[in-house]
Amino acid sequence: MSTLSTIDKVENPTSIDQAVTPGEGVSAVISSDPGLREENPTAGKGDGQDTMAQSSELQPQSTIDATPTEGVGETSEPAGKDLGQSTTPTSAGSQSPASPEVGGIEQGEGRSPDTSYEVAGPATTSTNLTEKVTSEESLAYGEISLKDLANPEQYSNEFFEIKKSDLGGNGIFAKVDLKRGQVILAESPTISASPVNLYRELEKLAPEVQEAFYRLHCHRRSSDQDERHAIFMTNAFAIDELSCVYMIGSRFNHACPPLNLVGHRVVDHRVMEFRMKKDVPAGTELTIAYGLLPPWQLYRMWGFRCACGGCTPITDEEVARVDGKSDAEGIW
Repeated sequence: MSTLSTIDKVENPTSIDQAVTPGEGVSAVISSDPGLREENPTAGKGDGQDTMAQSSELQPQSTIDATPTEGVGETSEPAGKDLGQSTTPTSAGSQSPASPEVGGIEQGEGRSPDTSYEVAGPATTSTNLTEKVTSEESLAYGEISLKDLANPEQYSNEFFEIKKSDLGGNGIFAKVDLKRGQVILAESPTISASPVNLYRELEKLAPEVQEAFYRLHCHRRSSDQDERHAIFMTNAFAIDELSCVYMIGSRFNHACPPLNLVGHRVVDHRVMEFRMKKDVPAGTELTIAYGLLPPWQLYRMWGFRCACGGCTPITDEEVARVDGKSDAEGIW
């Protein structure tokens, strides 16, 4: 994954590594690697996404991590999970981009874009097309075909494929050996909305894309939260004043910085770019950071218990405390 503007996703969605904090905004993360340089795209708030939580890379409506990380930074964009994913996974969960909440909707809760992931020198351009796309189709940069938007669980391009993940729900896995600096996905938002016009924007989608939206992971933060709003908040990235859902990007699972392998940022027309921060072999699950958030906040916002190895896992006692309050912010 954003209706998530709280986690790094919100403060600086235009940058790649931003972490969002409750109440949020996104802060750009500055990479400690001299080979990487931080960017602040002018389009959108920055990565999320995630979507998809607050992070300096993608913050689906999440914010971008503001702290330096090794390699590339991250932002919002999100990643939401598909149906069938446990609401309390034992590992990295879905992204959390989110849009600012108004009138009952949390503000600043969404993944944020990562601005520190850019590598100097030429980068591989992603076609965004599945191997089966015909040559007749002419898609602009970042556009995903209607066929793929309707069946995102089966999406595949020359760099990665989507399949079931041990972290929970679906995940994105490298099909080939990938190199640091490669752009593996550029995606335009399927939905760009605010709390005021979310339902109207959903109605504009093709019926088959609406069905795909309802298959995204849904984490309700309260028992009375509307399903559509919950899905949107779980998967949206915070971009400027809007929250954006990226149907493919929402499949990225989370890993805390600097363990996340992929950075993300927003470029023109709210297109989200996902770029490799490290070299990885084929078969590796590719992760983004939903934001610079403590494990209890990741659990509160996306419903998963992070076990990435880069943070101290949330305890059963902490889970009980979060579950016991509709608003866990500030209880520590």
